[in-house]
Amino acid sequence: MAPSGCVDLASPIHLPPTIVLKPHSNHHVASYDHDLSVPKCSTSGFVCKSAQLLQRVETTSAAYPSLMGTIRYFHSDESVDYIRIISLGGTKLQTGVKIRIVAKVWAYSTTHDFVDFFHANDATNPEWMFINTVKPTSSGINTISTTHALGNGSLQAIRVIIRYNGVATPCPGGSYDDIDDLAFVVETSNPSSPEPTHLPTPIPTRKPSRFPTRKPTQNPFKKVPEPTPISVSSPKSGK
Repeated sequence: MAPSGCVDLASPIHLPPTIVLKPHSNHHVASYDHDLSVPKCSTSGFVCKSAQLLQRVETTSAAYPSLMGTIRYFHSDESVDYIRIISLGGTKLQTGVKIRIVAKVWAYSTTHDFVDFFHANDATNPEWMFINTVKPTSSGINTISTTHALGNGSLQAIRVIIRYNGVATPCPGGSYDDIDDLAFVVETSNPSSPEPTHLPTPIPTRKPSRFPTRKPTQNPFKKVPEPTPISVSSPKSGK
């Protein structure tokens, strides 16, 4: 991507006509975008993958120039072979969704090689934001991943770099560094899941009771017995 200040070294090969890559469901395969000069998924889905577009050659005997003008050999020197972006939010790629970035790289050294991940909210005018650096675990093919949350932007991009020594920067200048980008469409809203309409909660009404809630201390209808008269005997009179 020219606006970023460094060249994407992808130089994607054109697949033979006999090879047909078909997306299934919401898994989209990128196609080469001539305006951006990188692979791009033009439709938002759960997955966007570069497929074989990042592989420069099909045999290890072929050589190609690096950014610094030196000659490099495929799968003898460092290379980024494949990038895949996966939505982890149970939705298509959209603003705010957490994603997993999976990169397949060829490493020369586990001591001196580093894989850097960057993200841009605008693939047409990228300002690369650093995500993470991961070291390969073996020489040769490595599958390395990291996670990130998508920002605002309808066309975003992920950059993966494998470098020999140096520091993490969007545009390294090492003779054996390899840079590859994957652009993808992002939904800025979720039309399939509209905001639910919350109905007002009705105020419950209380049914009046036919009976008093408190038992009276005395039944007003109960007849009170009249008091029993007490007879008083007169003392006996003397003779």
